[in-house]
Amino acid sequence: MALSAILSISRGTKVGFANRKIGGHGMKKTRIKSMAALTGLAVLTWSVGGSSVFASTAQPLAAHHTMKRASYSQGASNTQIVLGTSGPLTGPIAAYGAIAQGENAYFNFVNSKGGINHRKIKLIMLDDQYQPDKAVANARALVSDGIFAAVGTLGTATNQAADPFLLRANIPVTSVATGSSALTVPVVPLRFGLEPTYTLEGHVMTRWAIMHNHIKTIGVFYQNDDFGKEGLNAIVQEAARYHVRVVAKVAYNATDTDFSTYALNMKRAHPQAVFEIGVPEPTAMFEIGMMQLGFHPQQYVTYVSGDPIMFKLAGKAFDGAYTDGWLPLLNSPKTATFRAWFKKTYPNTPPTLLALSGWVDAQVVAHGLAMCGNTLTTANFIKQMNSIRNWRGADTSSPVTYTPTNHFGVDAMYMLQADGKTKQLVPKSGLIFYHQVGSSLN
Repeated sequence: MALSAILSISRGTKVGFANRKIGGHGMKKTRIKSMAALTGLAVLTWSVGGSSVFASTAQPLAAHHTMKRASYSQGASNTQIVLGTSGPLTGPIAAYGAIAQGENAYFNFVNSKGGINHRKIKLIMLDDQYQPDKAVANARALVSDGIFAAVGTLGTATNQAADPFLLRANIPVTSVATGSSALTVPVVPLRFGLEPTYTLEGHVMTRWAIMHNHIKTIGVFYQNDDFGKEGLNAIVQEAARYHVRVVAKVAYNATDTDFSTYALNMKRAHPQAVFEIGVPEPTAMFEIGMMQLGFHPQQYVTYVSGDPIMFKLAGKAFDGAYTDGWLPLLNSPKTATFRAWFKKTYPNTPPTLLALSGWVDAQVVAHGLAMCGNTLTTANFIKQMNSIRNWRGADTSSPVTYTPTNHFGVDAMYMLQADGKTKQLVPKSGLIFYHQVGSSLN
């Protein structure tokens, strides 16, 4: 799909790229929005036909539909809707288990208000340890358990392996917790993304680094699968456009435990900036390895690992690193309900952006379910999801949109930098929006 953009900087300076191509696709005008949009207090609503039901009230979440006989697909009844998720609740990247926890916290919140259209949500959470074979086994188990839809299943490789079992069973796969374009292009009617794609991220982060920090040489540390390679390709393409050299490409495997050699290879290439396309634990160990070698390049970290948890995992090695985000700041007023309910659900676990992303995954699915009214069939759910336009009820930094030919979800990001003193991520730009033209984006 053609996509054209102008990247505008929040201080009012415009850097024009109106006629340039990104990833072989034209870009439309991009605009920057005030950071106030990231911190404003949002009221969660379910809107149908101009009416809304506020999640902050004591009433059940309900869409205002004309009364008619209820219709149900597997996993739905007049009292309950059964959903399922699979992710790394244990294992080497167990930090990502926070996504499922965020989903669970949100559905607890919904159930405390009476459920969705008077139906309580049951969430089945299964552990796949970020291993495709276990994700496949979990998909089969969720089909057997009779879920209505899957929500927030994590990972590119795990979803690629497991989704076919869910889709063949006519089970929607929603709010997929990955930015892989392979899962949203071409559109699969039963599958909905939510996060910005790694292609978009790679181009935006690289361009921002070149224009703002004037980098001349780049090294890329990336996970050796479709997730990492998609980010790598976008970075290489954008760097070539500005005649910036990529002097090192260092791949790691998801099962690796020693990252010292990778850090040494990157130091030998001595790039001015290192882009890190990986999950938190490996990324943290790689950063620590570079620091121990006395190598301190500028660091640009994918939003996949752009979480304050990196201060704990990487320590001083994460200080000053740049990242990008599609969620509001964790301590903003907009996330107050999330923080309160996450603490209530998991009193001994601090909230993270990963948990917030799970909360948002659940918000979007709940919105689609609420719009179904009493027709809780797969066909109607897909119809309602495809009708979501510029929905601001989720705790995202920009509205959520789906159409029959666009299952991306969120189309905006902003740059941040890690502050080692406050252990917070500090905004460095306003929102950067992408306006799509056509039916797909690679």
